Amino acid sequence: MLYFKVKPEYDNVPMCYVDDDTGYLIHNDILVANELYTPNELSRLRDVSLECFELVDVKEEDIYFFFGARFESRKGR
Repeated sequence: MLYFKVKPEYDNVPMCYVDDDTGYLIHNDILVANELYTPNELSRLRDVSLECFELVDVKEEDIYFFFGARFESRKGR
């Protein structure tokens, strides 16, 4: 399955956007190195550049979750 993997150099980069109603800068989360996002999940992120991600193909059985984040298992390599 295709995933968007956060590049290691973008670890701990805040994901923020300007609220259309108030004009305030909203910090809602951070990027985590090597975390995997589905295309649908990525489409819901606001104002995050695609240059922070690389497209990877990972089998479902090679994925694990850690504290709610999806990562690729090292055992398949």
